[in-house]
Amino acid sequence: MNRPAIGITCLIDTADTPQNEEKMRLSSSYFRAVWLAGGLPVTIPSIADPKERRAVLEQLDGVILSGGDDYPGELYGEPTHPGSLPEHPKRVAVEPVVARETLEMGIPTLAVCMGVQTVAIALQGKLIQDIPDWFKAPERAGKHSPVQHRIDGGMKPAYHPIRIERGNLLFEIIGAEQFEVNSYHHQAMAPLETWPNPSKRIKTIAWSSDGIIEAIEIDDHPWYLGVQWHPERLLNRKEHLALFETLVKNAKNRK
Repeated sequence: MNRPAIGITCLIDTADTPQNEEKMRLSSSYFRAVWLAGGLPVTIPSIADPKERRAVLEQLDGVILSGGDDYPGELYGEPTHPGSLPEHPKRVAVEPVVARETLEMGIPTLAVCMGVQTVAIALQGKLIQDIPDWFKAPERAGKHSPVQHRIDGGMKPAYHPIRIERGNLLFEIIGAEQFEVNSYHHQAMAPLETWPNPSKRIKTIAWSSDGIIEAIEIDDHPWYLGVQWHPERLLNRKEHLALFETLVKNAKNRK
């Protein structure tokens, strides 16, 4: 079986290593998802050198922008929220560049959870730094979120339905306007109308009942889908595995 190579971005960990040596860390559920979908999972380290990074991406048929912690608010002109858990500075610097390069190179890409925020940063957008605090802002006075997006700091999954707009990549895969997802996040992509210069390339395609963006796609790209939940942790549900199967299918077609 000729399996297309699907690169997956990784967390960076320097804890308990000599001289702060970098270690790549990634949940094995991503590897299983790609393998079950018919792809060959490989890791993408945070490569700062542009030529080396480009050379790695040129060997891949598809990419997954994996989940993680938080981007600092200073990237889009805001002080970082006190409840943020910052990602490693090297990943913060490199991963949005990887997202831009997958856009430029036409590589089929699936962005997962923090990966959606990565796409927003790559396109010079803004994030909701903390969903509960977002609903406490004066301009949203009287509103509240009826949806629990995170339990115990993301240590346990929350589950809630989302609404999917018809006629987009996600609807084609799921085949329904309502769909249950798992949820571990307190950050999200901010509504496009709040961005200083909203990108015309990005399209929001699914929302939770409180209006938080749950999925995006890129209009002028062969296949670029972002989901705010973690489908790799729900592989026993065929609709979630289908996200990876569709990524792999498009990666095969790119060969």
